[in-house]
Amino acid sequence: MSRFSYILTLLAVLIFSGAYAQEELQMLGKEGEKEILLRWAPPSPASWELLNKYGYSLVRYTVSRDGKILSTPEEFIINNNLHPDSVALGKNIDTDDEAAVAAQAIYGDGFQLSENFSNDIMQVVNKATELEQRYSFALFVADQSFNVAKMSGLAYTDNQIKANEKYLYRIQSNVPDSIMQIGYGKVYLTSREVPPLPKPTGIKETSNGSSVMIRWDKALFDKVYNSYYIERSENGGAFGQIFDLPYLNTESSAGQSEYFYFSDSINVDNKYAYRLRGKTPFSELGPYSDTVIVEANISFDYPVNITSHSISKAGAVDLNWVFPDSLEVFIEQFQVERATAASGDYTIIKKDLSVNRRSYTDTTPLSTAYYRVAYLSNNKLKHSFPYLVQLQDSIPPAPPKNLTAVIDTIGNVTLKWDENTEADLLGYKVYRSNFKNSEFGEVTTATIGHNTFIDSIRLDNLSKKIYYKVEALDNRFNRSEYSDWVEVTKPDILPPTKPVFTDYKVKGDSVYLTWQRSWSKDVKQYVLYRKEGNINNWLQLNSVDSKASNYVDVLKSTNQEYEYTLVAVDSSNNESEPAAIIRIASESKSYPPVSNLKYKIDNVSKTITLTWKYEPNDDIEGFRIYRKVGDGKMGLLTTVGGQNKEFTEDLIQQGLTYGIMTLYSNGAHSEILILKAN
Repeated sequence: MSRFSYILTLLAVLIFSGAYAQEELQMLGKEGEKEILLRWAPPSPASWELLNKYGYSLVRYTVSRDGKILSTPEEFIINNNLHPDSVALGKNIDTDDEAAVAAQAIYGDGFQLSENFSNDIMQVVNKATELEQRYSFALFVADQSFNVAKMSGLAYTDNQIKANEKYLYRIQSNVPDSIMQIGYGKVYLTSREVPPLPKPTGIKETSNGSSVMIRWDKALFDKVYNSYYIERSENGGAFGQIFDLPYLNTESSAGQSEYFYFSDSINVDNKYAYRLRGKTPFSELGPYSDTVIVEANISFDYPVNITSHSISKAGAVDLNWVFPDSLEVFIEQFQVERATAASGDYTIIKKDLSVNRRSYTDTTPLSTAYYRVAYLSNNKLKHSFPYLVQLQDSIPPAPPKNLTAVIDTIGNVTLKWDENTEADLLGYKVYRSNFKNSEFGEVTTATIGHNTFIDSIRLDNLSKKIYYKVEALDNRFNRSEYSDWVEVTKPDILPPTKPVFTDYKVKGDSVYLTWQRSWSKDVKQYVLYRKEGNINNWLQLNSVDSKASNYVDVLKSTNQEYEYTLVAVDSSNNESEPAAIIRIASESKSYPPVSNLKYKIDNVSKTITLTWKYEPNDDIEGFRIYRKVGDGKMGLLTTVGGQNKEFTEDLIQQGLTYGIMTLYSNGAHSEILILKAN
């Protein structure tokens, strides 16, 4: 290998090596009444490029039917060769912007390495950057259009579902492990109920005459909507979308704010109305938010600013602000406002201050407060920026009370508690632990301003419970004591470990079975099954409690081969895998025939009578009478009850041979006793 080729290869390996570690596909599901929508995404640019080539396999497992968990999930391969659909993307390029972007990201022209060494090093670096951009744009447009996601091989609609069944879906990589190991993604769907999409809340506006800032709650809807359509109405006209494309959240995941913000330019002397609605990864549109009204009128617009403050020995707050004396003719009055948060609801604490005032004393201040000074001009108020004043404060908020938690079947935990009433409350932090007496770790990435929180936990591990605490913080970052912990019991989806047969014995018509119990602690019973001879169906014998480790089976018939297995069932009715099958042959038991078998011929009535003796036995059910004529074959003549000791029939001819078999109530029978009538 030349030095040129070696360096290029080494550089490519260094650039791409981080992408080839074990990664997992991510998967989402959305249930409808008659169909299930599925979305997935590859974990990295390198895996995306390989999966476009080798494809995906989509598998569905039916895990319950009619409210009962199946002992063995039913596997159905929906499609084992899902690829991007180049034909469908090509047909939609001219009419669908998202389809055009997806087609370019997947199939757009690239470049080849040349023999120019200095250029090629940059081309290797550029190729890594190009692949990352293709991957990002492909996933972006798939998030904006479910139809484009399907054409890109990243979505599927399953309309072959039944209302009485629950499913687990798994998306798998078709890339050979020798090239890249990519873990599968999965989603478990438990309900056919289709809840309505939530209405965006917290919408507010702030305007300065030439522009308006619209904000709405973000954290509550991050897991529901990936973008929003914003609509505007001007002077009472019809609403129309401001942009053809939805408004996106471009904020990084680290340190995300509590709200979305959108800025719009407006014309003076016009009246505007704004509303918005969210869009899900499945291209569903939610309901409209409340409407906010904005009026842009020309008014006097000179800034007023609070410049300083002082705190008296009595604890009063003296505020000072500046405003040019020469402009007092344009204003009518000053007023002072106060709030507990910079963007909170301000209360007027003093109004009708003369235009020559430049200070005000708040004799009943809050421990932490934001102040604004405003002037009135042409019936419009012009506010200063918020100004923070904090008194000495070392008193923490009270601990949050009445913490509750509800967990669903996929691991979403909804926490709620009573709101604190402190005026200087900043918010809350939530903590979690696997054990109530061990250290709790914070699960909130930032202080949250509301008294609800949704956490997501894994269910496929051995811990059965999880614990939460909440603390409150004020604006001085004084921390309350923790709330009382709340305990959450995870829904059990893990089957118990299977039991193991350790011994068996056969004594007469009884089989003695012994097994090693399941190691799982939540086993409530064991269920035994038996299969006889060549019969395909298993018969449920019995169920025994979790402490049992042996069982005696009394057989109805012997001289047979039997198979046994058993399963463990836990408190959530999850069944283990069946124990390894054991096969046994029952011991033979002696079933004697009748004795003293004789015959008597009556030449007058032309009849023959058979008589026999037997020991009284309640287990004898009857007798089978056989007859053979001459050298013919022995055939069944009739069956008589167990109380009979003789049988008479017409004498048809000479040279008859008779046989009699004793039948027992457990299905067994004796040998046939033969008698020749000469």
